[in-house]
Amino acid sequence: MSSKLVVVTLLVYLSLVDLKTTSVNGMWIGLLGLTGIIEQFTPINLLLFSLLVLSLFTRFQFSNIIKGLGEADFELTLVFGILLTIQAIPKIIWLASGLCLIFKFCFPYFHKRKTPFIPYLVFGYLMMIF
Repeated sequence: MSSKLVVVTLLVYLSLVDLKTTSVNGMWIGLLGLTGIIEQFTPINLLLFSLLVLSLFTRFQFSNIIKGLGEADFELTLVFGILLTIQAIPKIIWLASGLCLIFKFCFPYFHKRKTPFIPYLVFGYLMMIF
């Protein structure tokens, strides 16, 4: 139970930082991934964690492969796969994208600059766990 509180607290923090700066420190995302791999050590989670470490500690940028997602957005989806399941990732992205579209159409003046997507991803994750 306490690890869930740590995860949610870090996700809220990352959301607020992304809203303010549209940039987050990968160290916090790595900490979330480490929390997930400690709780559920499976071969799939080990693969996802390896991709996360590759992304965090090298110059390899997954965001160059998947256009439209920022580097932290992709890393966070890997963490969600570790924390939940790999099958939850498309659902989280679908929920996040839907909320982002609704918010952009209803409140267009909020999105004059680059769209911070982490808050939407966190919303999708929270919808999956609650």
